[in-house]
Amino acid sequence: MFTEPPRSDNVPRLYIRASESGTVSVYSKAGLFRTVDLNSGNNSIDIPNSLFTKDGISNDGIHVNSTVHIVLYGFVTDTAVDGYLAVPSAILDDKYIIPTFKPSKNEDLRKSLLGVVSLEANTQVKIKLRIPVSSTKVKYKNLSYGNGETLSITLSKLQTLQISHIYDLSGSIVTSNKPVGVVSGNKCNAINNFYCNAFIEMVLPVNQLVQEFIIPTIAKRNDSVVRVYCHEATQLKITTLNQIYLLNIEQEHFFEFNSSHLAYINANESVLVVSFPKDIPNFDAYMMTVPGITHYRSNYNFTVPAGYNSFISVSYIVTNVSARYNPLDGFKIDNRKLILTNIFNKTINIYSIATFSSATEGGDHEIRHDSNLKFGLWIYGEKQEEGYGYPGGIAYISQP
Repeated sequence: MFTEPPRSDNVPRLYIRASESGTVSVYSKAGLFRTVDLNSGNNSIDIPNSLFTKDGISNDGIHVNSTVHIVLYGFVTDTAVDGYLAVPSAILDDKYIIPTFKPSKNEDLRKSLLGVVSLEANTQVKIKLRIPVSSTKVKYKNLSYGNGETLSITLSKLQTLQISHIYDLSGSIVTSNKPVGVVSGNKCNAINNFYCNAFIEMVLPVNQLVQEFIIPTIAKRNDSVVRVYCHEATQLKITTLNQIYLLNIEQEHFFEFNSSHLAYINANESVLVVSFPKDIPNFDAYMMTVPGITHYRSNYNFTVPAGYNSFISVSYIVTNVSARYNPLDGFKIDNRKLILTNIFNKTINIYSIATFSSATEGGDHEIRHDSNLKFGLWIYGEKQEEGYGYPGGIAYISQP
């Protein structure tokens, strides 16, 4: 699903990365509306902008079915853009903790968005709201719901629900009797109050969350706001280049800190981590999920949108510093040695964590490591008054 966009002329786009030829079928609530023959590499499909959601229940769910393995990204184009890595329907589940960001101005354009899409008929959804200003409420069907109260609705197959608020909805909890997808963020937001930009991410379910994370460096951005969302009461140890935080976070709350190029997060419970690279003059802020170390892969096939000054960032961990193993020479993109810039690292006990960035071009790419080292990957970019970012891929956790 695509939540409410900043502008009426925005277009929802799907970027599809396939490793072999096949066919993709795209369905809405009304039925099949597009079939595309896939080429090996980058494919894109523009979706009718009538399928952007608005507050309330609507028939705006999108189901993509492929005959071959694909990596799918959702993208809001062409102004005030952002994108997300789509979570496969087989991975979706019945509990989520919601990430949004504090609206830079308390107005409708900057509002927080929470979207839910159903996979099956008769899906019962409950949203326990967390609203930082207790005197304000979310309105739905002429009823008002305050902080700590629960909104309950029933969705049919491929129906969507969107709720919004001019305050931050972070820490709200979505539960359901059947698997659902969740997309959240902000309609158009900023951190340093330059131009606003769409914030949008497809949220990982609680059963996919993990405990250890490396926050990547972001090219051209010295600082990011990082939020750690805790669905249970959680002990956090956060190590940055210059500081260590030892924290106890209450259930269904989050901790926010500034990360300059590199940070390591260790939690005693599974958590959701989201990075918000700060806006700077001429380039907007955006929103990116940070997969955990358990989610890392040793190779990725990915898509970079054309028309942007784009980059990738990589993070990895070496678990035995005494071995003096340096993996930097092993990274290759499209079978060429990767040119590395902005390398940051830190030793923590016997571990070495590192992150670097590298410029990249629009189109389809493949990155791997010669020694099968597992690493995290993020794709992001910018152009005048724009910015976007999303994870390159995830090794999802198998469920019993």
